[in-house]
Amino acid sequence: MMEFRTMGGLIEMMSEDEYEDVGKDKDKKFSQWLKSGSNHFSPIENSEIMDTLPSSFYTIHKDQKGNIFLNSKDVITDEIIQFEESIHTEILDLIKKYWESKDDYIKYKVTYKLGILLYGSPGCGKTTIIQLISKYLIEEVKGLVITISDMNELYYFSSFVHNYLRKIEPTRHIVVIMEDIDAMIDDDEATVLNILDGSQQTDHVVYLATTNYPEKLKERILNRPSRFNKRYELTLPNEETREKFFITKLKDGDVERFNIDIKQWVKDTNDFTMDHIKNLLLSVVVYGNKYEDALKDVKELTNTDDMPDSINFNKKRKKKSVGF
Repeated sequence: MMEFRTMGGLIEMMSEDEYEDVGKDKDKKFSQWLKSGSNHFSPIENSEIMDTLPSSFYTIHKDQKGNIFLNSKDVITDEIIQFEESIHTEILDLIKKYWESKDDYIKYKVTYKLGILLYGSPGCGKTTIIQLISKYLIEEVKGLVITISDMNELYYFSSFVHNYLRKIEPTRHIVVIMEDIDAMIDDDEATVLNILDGSQQTDHVVYLATTNYPEKLKERILNRPSRFNKRYELTLPNEETREKFFITKLKDGDVERFNIDIKQWVKDTNDFTMDHIKNLLLSVVVYGNKYEDALKDVKELTNTDDMPDSINFNKKRKKKSVGF
C-alpha cells in the first residue's frame, strides 16, 4: 500500500508560521508529484520528480495536520466471469464510449462527465461491476479509481481534486466510486448534488454510485440525467448465469469427485445471490460437506425473517453457526 500525500512530506520540515502560510496560499502552482521514501507522494512546485500518479485503486484520507492524501492499494478479487451479453458488459461498453467521446462533449459544450447509479439487493453484483470497471480503467486507460465510503471522504475528494489533482493532471481519467450514496445524501444532500453537477463538479470523471435502497433516493437524484445519466438495477443471477458460474469454477475431476449434477445445482439455486451460490460451491468442494447439507445451510443463510434482534441474538438462536 502506498500513500500519496498533499504537502505532508514538506510541511513536516516547516515551522508553525510557515505551515500556516502554506495553508493560506491557495494560489500555489502545483505541477508535479514529489516521492518521499517508498510510499509518500506530495504535490509540489517545479520539480522533475513525478508527473503523474500511478494508475491504481485509491482511498482518500486526511491526517492529523489536515493534509489530504491518497492510499493506493492492491484489491484482492475473485475471478470475474464476464458474459458476452450482460449488464456488466453494457456498463463497461458505456464507459468505454464515454472515454472516446471527449471531442463531442467539447463540441456541444457539455461538461465531460458521466454518472451511473447501480441499485439492487446486497449480493447481486454491484461489487463485481466495480471490480470490472476498475480493472479496465487501471490496466487499459491508465486512470485512477478513487473510492468514497462516507461524507468525510467526499469532502476530502472535492478539496483534493480541485486544489491539487486537476492542477497537476487536468485531464486524468478518474472513476469515483460512491458507495451507499443514500447514506451520504442523508448526511449532506447539498454537497453531494454540488459535486455531481453543481459548483464543485469536475470533468474527465465517471461517478459510479451504489445503493441497496433506491426507494430512499429522491426524484432530484433518480430523475436528473445531469447527475446520473444511466441507472441499472442489479437482479439475482438467472439460470444461464448460474450455470456458467458453476462450469467456470469447477475444475477437472470435480464433477466426478463430488458427484455434482450441475443441472440440479442450477435448479436448486434459483433466487440465490451470487454470494450464496459461491458459498454453496465452497462448502462442497473446499470444505467437503455433502451437497444436501451444504444446500440446507445456504438456504438458512438466505432466510433472515426469523432472526432475533441484536440484543437477544445470542439468547434466541437455535444453532451455534450457519454456513460452512
